Amino acid sequence: MTMFAGEWRITSREPIFRWACVLVLLLTVTCLWNGQRFETQRNTQAQAEITRSIEKRQFAKETLRREAAGLVPVNPWGASEPNVADWNAARSSGPLAALSFGREDIEPFSANVSLFMVRADNLFRKHEFGSPLALAAGRFDVGFLVVLLLPLFVLALTYNVVAEERETGRLRLVAIQGPRLGARFGVRLALRLSPVLVSLSVIGVTAVFWNAPIDRLAIWLVAALLYLVFWGALGASIASLPWRQEALALTAAGVWLAVVVLLPASAVASANVIAPTPASFDLINTVREASNRANQRIDENLDGYVSEHPELQDAGANNEYWPAKLYASQRIVEDEIAPVIAEQLRRQERHNLWVDRLRFISPAAVLDQVLTDAAGTGRLRQQAYVEQAQLFLDRWGKTLSPMIFQRTRLGIDDIDRLPRFEFVEPDVPTARLLSPLAYLALLAAGMLGFAVARLRGLDRSFDGGRATQATHSPWM
Repeated sequence: MTMFAGEWRITSREPIFRWACVLVLLLTVTCLWNGQRFETQRNTQAQAEITRSIEKRQFAKETLRREAAGLVPVNPWGASEPNVADWNAARSSGPLAALSFGREDIEPFSANVSLFMVRADNLFRKHEFGSPLALAAGRFDVGFLVVLLLPLFVLALTYNVVAEERETGRLRLVAIQGPRLGARFGVRLALRLSPVLVSLSVIGVTAVFWNAPIDRLAIWLVAALLYLVFWGALGASIASLPWRQEALALTAAGVWLAVVVLLPASAVASANVIAPTPASFDLINTVREASNRANQRIDENLDGYVSEHPELQDAGANNEYWPAKLYASQRIVEDEIAPVIAEQLRRQERHNLWVDRLRFISPAAVLDQVLTDAAGTGRLRQQAYVEQAQLFLDRWGKTLSPMIFQRTRLGIDDIDRLPRFEFVEPDVPTARLLSPLAYLALLAAGMLGFAVARLRGLDRSFDGGRATQATHSPWM
């Protein structure tokens, strides 16, 4: 306890420690505020999409009542037309989007579903990106803080713990005070890491206050803690080297640059070479050619589509009804481009598989994947949303397409029975997260064991602090 109190007095008086406490606190609060603001904004946008759909249905029902009462003339292409009805299939942001945005700011979160010119390939055609400059810069969230910035603080606080004492001549005095030189520096290193650990605690407490799902939050915090333990042990290992402070600083900066920037970029580049992502030009050209052919043979498309669907035989007398022609043409276009879409999905899945494999060359890439998957802002949740939206589009077509082929009008009761989209939250991908968590745990344990061995080496180098032998030690 006496050693701890003494080391705390030394550490708390150091300017770099005080500045680190202030900066880490400011960055943590800023990231939490920015994350909560983004999550609230995204959820407000999603709810607004759903509210517009509800209000449109209410307006359609009111219009039908007024038409039935003779208050307004009947509009044949108005509220009773099945081709006009629609619904915005929107989803909320991820359960922990306030902590890790992931791809939330570039992935679509709403799809306008109707019978009019909507296919599986253009379901999200109305999705628009925000500012390209803002997207290129990325969002400043807690995940960014943990993956990139906190390791910098860890290295800045730990790299010169031993070298500073050695270059000022105080290391001999510390060695003479007792044989536990490695333990003393270990305590000092742990104290210097306290701002980072307090930041992680603040993040966890704030997330609990925001009613974050405990299972997802636990995975998020455990992964972040293992990652920071790795960096703390790495900083201690660098500090134990018998080099000057300048060399140690360059070493720490080079290691940070390699782990959080170069290795993740190399993994993505390698995945692009091994399994290139599918080009969108193939799909665009195929859709354009299929659409042109469908428009040129629109009457034949209707006859062919009806012959393949016996339940729509009444459409034979409706060859001039353009919604039926248009719907049949869109389905034929879907059938023609289906092989191209399937090939693109296969290539994209292969690319994603290689990205998942190669991310293990960098703990930063592994942590980023764990944080986004646990937060519900990763690839898996978005895939679940796209699949559910496409199933809803198929259900919408099966519900309303018979009406346009049989020229049946929508009534008030029909509008009430129209489908409504509700996003079903997928389960936490525990199996997918086990291997990354085990990887981070092994990496942190291995680096921590190496750091402890290096610190114990200080005791052996000084041989119990005897100045006669320490004079010739490289640590002096």
